[in-house]
Amino acid sequence: MSNTLPAASGRPSLFVEQRGEQRHPTRHAVTWVRSSGRTRAVAENVSRRGLYLRCQEPPANRSLQQLELDPGDGQGTLSVHAVAQRSEVGEGAGLKLFALSGRTQLRWEAFVARCAAAPAARRLSHRPGGQAELLAIQLELLASGRIRVPRRALELSLGEPVVIHLRHPDRPRELRLRGVVAEHGRGAVTVETPPFDQARADILARFIGNTMEGASAVVWIDERAG
Repeated sequence: MSNTLPAASGRPSLFVEQRGEQRHPTRHAVTWVRSSGRTRAVAENVSRRGLYLRCQEPPANRSLQQLELDPGDGQGTLSVHAVAQRSEVGEGAGLKLFALSGRTQLRWEAFVARCAAAPAARRLSHRPGGQAELLAIQLELLASGRIRVPRRALELSLGEPVVIHLRHPDRPRELRLRGVVAEHGRGAVTVETPPFDQARADILARFIGNTMEGASAVVWIDERAG
């Protein structure tokens, strides 16, 4: 679903972002229901009235969007409608919730409360067995933004934020990237990361080729993640 709202009149807009509303950081997987199909994205922060969606091709400003997510309350998918604001290609868009009421509003507010109380993202470490596995990880990250990581003894929930510590198999170097748990598998979890733009892809390529500049042995895929 994607519809554009009429142009604003001289009256104050109902959709102007409330800057006083407290926003809570998260890395929660969100499905954006578009006319062309369903697209996976990541919510970077949430509030009682909206969220910020990180994606390469964000919705147009003032367009009405349908979003789906699993808020982790055991009641299944939560579907909400929101109006896009501050949309920027290659970055993402702020979205203000629209016509939220009743049970949907209660579930959303409970989800936001859980995000506010959530502990720091947990760590998942992985050292590939060799260059071939590392290159396969690179291809999957660039194609889908996903990486499969051994879970070991950690109990992780769908949508839970994690920090992946990817260790180079041949060099004392570590790449870190943030994501959210997207799927469970036997002995492993699939983590969805923010979309890879050219800058992030270049950092990943230099890490894999061991051509990173500087003496630091730890590199964040995105400086904002640190």
